[in-house]
Amino acid sequence: MRSKTTPFLCLTAIVLTMVVASCGKEEFRTVKKDAATPGSNEPPKPVPGDTVTTATGDGSPESPFCIATANEWTKVMSQYAKDTAIYYKLTGSFEVETVVDTFRGTLDGNGMTLSVTNQAIFKVLDRAMVHDVSVSASVSCIPETSKVYIFNAAGSRDLYYAPLACYAQEGTTIMRCRSHVNIRLGDEWGYIAPLCGGTLRSYIDQCATSGRITAQRGFYAGIVSLADTQSVVRNSQTDVVISGSECQIGGIVYLLRLSRLENSYSTASLSTSDSYNLGGLACFCREAIVDNCYFFGSLASEGASLLCYQASKDCHVHHCYGGINDPDATLLPLVTRASLGSIVEECYRMRTATTLAEATPQGTTSLLSLLQGRASAIDKALSWQSSGGLITFSD
Repeated sequence: MRSKTTPFLCLTAIVLTMVVASCGKEEFRTVKKDAATPGSNEPPKPVPGDTVTTATGDGSPESPFCIATANEWTKVMSQYAKDTAIYYKLTGSFEVETVVDTFRGTLDGNGMTLSVTNQAIFKVLDRAMVHDVSVSASVSCIPETSKVYIFNAAGSRDLYYAPLACYAQEGTTIMRCRSHVNIRLGDEWGYIAPLCGGTLRSYIDQCATSGRITAQRGFYAGIVSLADTQSVVRNSQTDVVISGSECQIGGIVYLLRLSRLENSYSTASLSTSDSYNLGGLACFCREAIVDNCYFFGSLASEGASLLCYQASKDCHVHHCYGGINDPDATLLPLVTRASLGSIVEECYRMRTATTLAEATPQGTTSLLSLLQGRASAIDKALSWQSSGGLITFSD
């Protein structure tokens, strides 16, 4: 369920989320830049029949802007992207050539594919809805026009990047989107992932990623690198391959903080040097909930864990399962570091893609029966079922 927020002034720059230390706890606040038009409470509205673009429609829910080409995309987005009341629908697949700085509308991808080379499609999604979009990305460098910087608790800036959206905030929903990537980066230190770099109070639902990421250093994940403060990642899957020499990597999320990861799975292949950490589902969980998820893939690092490398205080990991697809691999812990106050319960190692290494208290070793039994209690948007050898989602 999307949260409802109150529209506010159209901003000329992205909304930066700052984390400040207060009384020993982290607080999150939104810093707003100057309004684009002082005294104006509403961004400009489209006029039916507007001739600034060849895209059909007037941007209303009943008649969305129908966009079939890169030229139509650029013209429409340059004028209306920051308006919360505009609806768009893709009617063709094309290469996106210009980055949308801030998007506040509703985009129906209609199953079409947006391709990008060395850029993002959106820098910031702010109270937006993006659904049914496929992304194909080839990235060997990240230009400044596709980077989002946000200050952290220490006062320094963190970089965020992903081909679909660098950052999503304040009730944004990304649903039924797919991203296939070929990302090759050198000395880019930041939060980087195939779908979204970071989220704040936002939702990722029924999304999937694939492809390969090769990097020297940074914080990487299979779907979203940082899921922060009341964010939810659910009903999603990844089989991306991520390798790096100085990287911290999570199979689905790198850092899950004050948020939820549920009803999702990873068959990713993750590798980094032995002094860095890997988590099959998430690398770090802080005051977060991980429920009804599984990992069955490849992990190569001495700091590897099947589920989460670290579960801090007030982190709950429930009904999760992890395994390595190499029968000769060293036995890995489910969670390497579980802080006092964290809860890890009913979590088991997997022997194969569909069976557990040991029987549960209920006497079953079938992963399928466990996942199906819990899925209805979490979300019926997707159900678990067996396909071939692996457990996969189906509509």
